[in-house]
Amino acid sequence: MTSATSATAHLNSVSAKIDAGQGTIGALVNDKQLYSNLQQSTATLQTTMVQAQSGVTDFQENMEALKHNFILSGYFKKARI
Repeated sequence: MTSATSATAHLNSVSAKIDAGQGTIGALVNDKQLYSNLQQSTATLQTTMVQAQSGVTDFQENMEALKHNFILSGYFKKARI
């Protein structure tokens, strides 16, 4: 029973410090600007990933078109790409 009371008291102490903005977790939980920056960064990263995926698809399509190009088709046949 004593260790349960001690653990509860410790958790209350940690929770109070987080609520007060102390420590790394407290700063992350309580800093609205940090939250906003993280949200913007996540949105930017999602947009970048969509653009990168589109770029890879376009590149693959271009490579396939080059394989069928009259001038370059011989090179691709020799290279077996």
